[in-house]
Amino acid sequence: MKLVDEKACRFQAEYDRVAKRLDEALQSNSECKTQLGESLEQLKVAKEDLDVTRNNYEKQLQLLTEHFVKLNEQVSKQEEQLSRLKSHKVRRTVEASCPTNPFTEPIHLVLPSCVRVGKLWQVWHMEHGPVAAHRWLGR
Repeated sequence: MKLVDEKACRFQAEYDRVAKRLDEALQSNSECKTQLGESLEQLKVAKEDLDVTRNNYEKQLQLLTEHFVKLNEQVSKQEEQLSRLKSHKVRRTVEASCPTNPFTEPIHLVLPSCVRVGKLWQVWHMEHGPVAAHRWLGR
């Protein structure tokens, strides 16, 4: 009987050790599951933030691209207009005669359209007087 009691005590001690290890393993498993759940939640939040950030960057990039295209189109249009204006040289012929020498032939000046006749008239008027300036303008 003593032998059976000793065996029973050993089995009981072994059972207690295994039960304690099982409780520790279950506790550890529970803690790991909790940490895994928290980590998965953090991963989900991080992925959502990444998606929102990516979408915002893509929208900003798209808006900047559209703005760049519009600016590029405006520059192209302005370059076209400038090119047309440069190639379209409208010229005016202005006749001028010298009042101090009535025997000279009138001078025909060919002026680009961008030159203002009024400014030339003022210069002529100052140099040759009002009578010559009126004759110069054909008035």
